[in-house]
Amino acid sequence: MESIPQLDGTNYRQWSYRITAGLWTLDLWLVTGAVAPQYQARPVPANAAAPTIEERARIAAWDSANERSIGFLTGAMEEAIARRVQDAASWLLVLVTRLLPNTGGTRPAPSII
Repeated sequence: MESIPQLDGTNYRQWSYRITAGLWTLDLWLVTGAVAPQYQARPVPANAAAPTIEERARIAAWDSANERSIGFLTGAMEEAIARRVQDAASWLLVLVTRLLPNTGGTRPAPSII
């Protein structure tokens, strides 16, 4: 982590290169930064009401990797930037879980930028 500069808004290219290498090194890239088909989404049990022991273990492992990647990324950002990212993530969660389902898919999503 010491070799990864804090993201300060002016050093994105250097930061991105080093953070990607760090995520690969910690085996977190497939949970965090990869794109399909390599990206590993959170596992979904076949029966949500009664997940198997194996499904619970896979979900717990994914959740752990996700939490570690969030901590790793947040630790490599200046506090003001980390807060803006957190605010954007919160807004996207509201958008996806509350606003979009109520539109029936007929209205475009509001812009957050």
